[in-house]
Amino acid sequence: MAVNTALFFANIKPDHKWAYLSNGTLAFAYQKADRVEYTIIFWDTVTGKKSLKFVKALNTIKSSGDLCCIVTELIGLDLWQIDLCNSIGSPIDSKQINIEPVSVTMTKTHIIVTKQIRKQLKNNS
Repeated sequence: MAVNTALFFANIKPDHKWAYLSNGTLAFAYQKADRVEYTIIFWDTVTGKKSLKFVKALNTIKSSGDLCCIVTELIGLDLWQIDLCNSIGSPIDSKQINIEPVSVTMTKTHIIVTKQIRKQLKNNS
């Protein structure tokens, strides 16, 4: 962008949701402008095979080992769903939680979800 004699440069980097599984599978999501759903592609980088999964209101994708978790919001229910999936996107287990996930991480044995704690201010009057 140029304003008078000044030039401004910016590096715009979209926030992509992706995870890499240890068996060589890359799971990444994108959303087309004309669709409500996110498309998650599970791409086996060794064989080149791709599997598709469609979800609404995607929050995040995380992985550990050969598994990944997909966190989505259940619109209108004040619930979030965590799906544990294998490397082709098939669900292994599912859990619904009632806290809004601020950050999510995953180990081989646990999925850790954190929420934001809001402090209430005391009125001293």
